Amino acid sequence: MKTIKFGFFMFFWLSITSLCLANEEMLCPAKVHLVSGNVLSDDIPPDYKSFVSDTTVRLTGITVFDGPPEDGAALKPLSSSQNGEHIKWVFEGEYEKGKWFSCDYANRIIRLIRKIREPSSSCMATVVKTKPYNVLEARLICE
Repeated sequence: MKTIKFGFFMFFWLSITSLCLANEEMLCPAKVHLVSGNVLSDDIPPDYKSFVSDTTVRLTGITVFDGPPEDGAALKPLSSSQNGEHIKWVFEGEYEKGKWFSCDYANRIIRLIRKIREPSSSCMATVVKTKPYNVLEARLICE
């Protein structure tokens, strides 16, 4: 009888563990605080100084990439709901540099980036504006 109970417990534990490992959920912070920045350009006249205000910037979107985001290979979603709240990416073939995602702030001026854990064959994003201030919330679930 103990063997059956232990066997059932192990089956249940392995099932729960595999479900947890199969899905990866990533949340984007609703806002980030910009503390310092640099303004660079060869066209800035010598009598000008740059100044970047310390400010809070809000989440403006989410992007999925083939390889590191600095390579610029953003992936087009397979589908998107009419209101843009649900976005789905499906991955086929090889991704030699991996799959990455970014939480985008200030219209992609600032990005928080992270590599998506493998193996993953698809990702579903949920992006909603919360009331009363229309703060964007984004969640990405990959499996």
